[in-house]
Amino acid sequence: APLTIAASIEKGGSGDERVRVNSSRMVVVSNSLFVQDNALTQDQQALDFISGSINWLMSREQMIGIAPKVPKTLTFSLDQTALRNLRWIVLVLMPLVPALIGSAVWWKRRA
Repeated sequence: APLTIAASIEKGGSGDERVRVNSSRMVVVSNSLFVQDNALTQDQQALDFISGSINWLMSREQMIGIAPKVPKTLTFSLDQTALRNLRWIVLVLMPLVPALIGSAVWWKRRA
């Protein structure tokens, strides 16, 4: 994967919020491969960088952010033996272990 390096610069303007002076802004990116169609549809980071850069260039800092990740659906298949073992673990073993520990503590405190 190519290494993409970018820089941004702002010239002019004022640091004082009471004074409204426009500034000149520029973003320079060393590699243009991240703006190709296939990169934009497959790489959320490239899309976030482009939209953040455009919003910064337009002085819309409140719009700069990272989009939430789209959850991917993960599936796995279990054979009948593994499914039966999982049922026993979840329905019997997991509730039984704390019950046994609680009973042992109760029995020890009672004695």
